[in-house]
Amino acid sequence: MRKAKLLLVLLTFLAGCSVYGPPQTPKAAVVNEYHGVKVVDQYQWLEDWDDQRVQSWSDEQNAYARKKLDNLPGVEELREQVTKILTAQSVSYYSLCRREGKLFAMKRQPPLEQPLLVVMPSAQEPQSERIIVDLVKIDPGASTSIDFYVPSPDGSLVAVSLSVGGSESGDVHVYSVKTGEQIGEVIARVNGGTAGGDLAWTPDGKGFYYTRYPRAGERPAEDMDFYQQVWFHKMGTPPGEDRYEIGSDFPRIAEIKLEAETGSGRVLVTVQYGDSGRFAHYVRTLRRQWK
Repeated sequence: MRKAKLLLVLLTFLAGCSVYGPPQTPKAAVVNEYHGVKVVDQYQWLEDWDDQRVQSWSDEQNAYARKKLDNLPGVEELREQVTKILTAQSVSYYSLCRREGKLFAMKRQPPLEQPLLVVMPSAQEPQSERIIVDLVKIDPGASTSIDFYVPSPDGSLVAVSLSVGGSESGDVHVYSVKTGEQIGEVIARVNGGTAGGDLAWTPDGKGFYYTRYPRAGERPAEDMDFYQQVWFHKMGTPPGEDRYEIGSDFPRIAEIKLEAETGSGRVLVTVQYGDSGRFAHYVRTLRRQWK
């Protein structure tokens, strides 16, 4: 008896599927030849979105799918749960960096579209955090991103690379950690989409070494996002007075990382040859020589 009932339910389901199945998709054979082999594709016509037939087919499929999905058991409960997940106020921190009793971090705080750069005494005191850089205030259109940030050794300043529109072409801005105000002029083209970018402060925080991409007129258009070099910027001086350090003979695809030793002031430049496993290392000695 139970088997008979089960069979009846199954037949009813199958009958419903045959009557209320998805809209039919017409076939229209298109023949393509690849390396002497002819291949027939019955549905290639669906690739042309400008075709009114394709748009009508898509509308019919959407209407069918919507009717089915809206009538699933528990669909309203599912919608509520998904909405809760998407609108949850779950805060997360990443890219943490410690300097002289300060903990810097990038903070994701829904529903904000962009992360914040914050500082706090320690990881145990997030309630004491202060916002240094709020991208929404800088750019209400939410098209500006933070590529990277590097605090000065004493934690009083922070250099931040900002790029617009997903370009990854970042310019460095320096902010006061105490006030959040920008200090000095912007250093252009420090970060890029091909090789990234980096920055290292001097021990006294009065300047920094940075990666520099070519400026207009220095390279052909196709090379503007390559040929990284290392330059030095002294705080309080215009970028036009920045000093070249090293890199004129680096390869086109050089990817540079910078590291400054806090005690001695020696600077290490690590050059990776593109995405290969080849590296070269250069050290700036106390006599301002590169070896």
